[in-house]
Amino acid sequence: MSLNIPRLDAVWRDGAFYSPVFDDVFFSRHDGFAEAEHVYLRGNGLPARWQRRDRFVIAELGFGTGLNFLVTAWHWLEHSRPGSLLFYIGVDRCAPSEDVVWQVVKRWPQLTRLGRSLCGELPPPVAGMHRRVLAGGAIRLQLCFGEAAEVLAGLSAAVDAWYWDGFAPSRNPDMWSPPVGMQMARLSAPQATVASYSCAGVVRRVLQEAGFAVARRPGFAAKKTMLVGRRECSISVNDATAPWFDWTAGRANEGVREAVVVGAGVAGVHAGLALRRRGWKVIVVDRHDRPFAAGSGSPAVVLAPALNAAMDDYARWSLAANLYALSGYRQWLDGGAGSGWHPDGVVRLTESMARAEAIAAQLPEAVVGTDVEEPGLPPLGDRGRLFFPRAAWLEPLRLARWLTVNSDHGLSWRWGWTLTSCRYARSGWQLEFNGGEHSLQTANVILASARDCQAFVAPGLLELLPVAGQVTWVRASRDSERLAMPVCFGGCLTPAVDGRHCVGATYHRDLQSVPDPARADQENLARLNAALRPWYWPPSAVEGGHGGVRAVTPDRMPVVGPVADVAFYRRAYRRLHDGRPAQHYARAQYLPGLFLTAGYGSAGFSAAVLAAEVLADVLEGTPLPISLRQAGRLHSARFLIRRLKRGPPRKGCDTSPDL
Repeated sequence: MSLNIPRLDAVWRDGAFYSPVFDDVFFSRHDGFAEAEHVYLRGNGLPARWQRRDRFVIAELGFGTGLNFLVTAWHWLEHSRPGSLLFYIGVDRCAPSEDVVWQVVKRWPQLTRLGRSLCGELPPPVAGMHRRVLAGGAIRLQLCFGEAAEVLAGLSAAVDAWYWDGFAPSRNPDMWSPPVGMQMARLSAPQATVASYSCAGVVRRVLQEAGFAVARRPGFAAKKTMLVGRRECSISVNDATAPWFDWTAGRANEGVREAVVVGAGVAGVHAGLALRRRGWKVIVVDRHDRPFAAGSGSPAVVLAPALNAAMDDYARWSLAANLYALSGYRQWLDGGAGSGWHPDGVVRLTESMARAEAIAAQLPEAVVGTDVEEPGLPPLGDRGRLFFPRAAWLEPLRLARWLTVNSDHGLSWRWGWTLTSCRYARSGWQLEFNGGEHSLQTANVILASARDCQAFVAPGLLELLPVAGQVTWVRASRDSERLAMPVCFGGCLTPAVDGRHCVGATYHRDLQSVPDPARADQENLARLNAALRPWYWPPSAVEGGHGGVRAVTPDRMPVVGPVADVAFYRRAYRRLHDGRPAQHYARAQYLPGLFLTAGYGSAGFSAAVLAAEVLADVLEGTPLPISLRQAGRLHSARFLIRRLKRGPPRKGCDTSPDL
């Protein structure tokens, strides 16, 4: 199924910004800025309500040109408490372009800085959810592209204020339908409010059926009335979340914004950075002497999504994670001398042009296409190629040095510490390292040490498998020195740095180390020469390599979130194989203050950035940046649930100690 969605179509007509598709205006021709303030901010009692809050959530149905968001963001930066976060969820069936946003922004100079920031972070027109961080982290914008009812059904949030700003109900009836109202009821926090420019009867009825008490108020300019409402009663709505994947009870221990992260690989570093940016005190411990010293320590990694023509769950996760990671790295590392960041695009080869075209057809050219200018590659014959213009590559060793020298991130490091004991008491988690040589006490623990995580959770919960791999350095030739961006072909070849390329990696499942490093180098070389004829590297071109072991799950999705209480799961869900409806089961329970981020395989530097944002939202109880379906695919208990659904083994079959 194609994930392409249309760009917003907007033109100026008679002094108003007009939609030819819906035959309606986006905002008042009198003054769109003042209209947003009157209808949506004052209609929801803002900014007075958020001045008492550290976290506030607004959802807008009909994001359009982004004007309501920009006006709200401007007021947030002017009137919110220092250190507070605004979560703004914008839903629309079309994606705004930089041109449309900028045409709006230039009418109100006070929005210039915010508008420029928004234009730089607009996601491509891809269906789904796109989290972006703005204003130095004070605002988290989540753009959700698709039909409103479908998008809302996949959200996890507690919305404090709704902006209902679709085109007129007569021109856009799907936006104002009862299914949308029911999802608003599900997603509303207690005492949530709503405001809309429309007073149509269908709008009032939908809100009343969703549990809102509604009233008319004077409208803006020539419009006589508008509608406001407050949620006064809770409406029973079917929740799409299976109770065994519900994260409600998985928040951080209350009252203490501190955590110890065990593991300074890509998963642990990004988890620590995500929490630190929200004001947490974070200590990162590792048995090595620097970040990315173990499985994350490849000298080069390519940040491009793993796509397929079916765009299955893994491909969609890979795409969303990659787009978020590229945005994050760009904000953190652009202009950072020595950070090892190369946002030059990536080429991926396929066995045929037909396959490349089938994949590219699912997505806009802003994400992937089959045409690439001057990559410096040799003739490819019948091979297909995919070009990812937004993709990039990283040098983790340079990034590690940059992290340890640059103190802006505020992380505290403990090197040479190996976790040997992890016990929970009423006062929190008691951690011992190196057999009791060092100790820490903390309210929250994040296990991010790849397969070593399994030693500190109940048996049968995780399925983390080792994958040993090796990359190889090869001396650049006169031809290959012109390579402008990485090329992937089952392995990858990065552009030359200091006269040599990085090639790899080999992939050996269920091995704790590379069995034969010299043979692994030759395997990388043979695959490279087969992929990039007529270029050729002789065996003498090899100049060493680097091996490591990563953790991967059977379904390739990482494990992210709170650690499930296995005893509760086995007791509460022991009859899942009977097929009873989900609502008959209790909601999930978790070990207090214990969390996981692991199982990234070779995709850690792409996937761990979004996963860290997911983890931070779970700990704080803020809106998730991914759909409920994707959240279930990351859950720590998903493998246990699959076994419980299959039921106990039949008599005479091999039994499993996990059940």
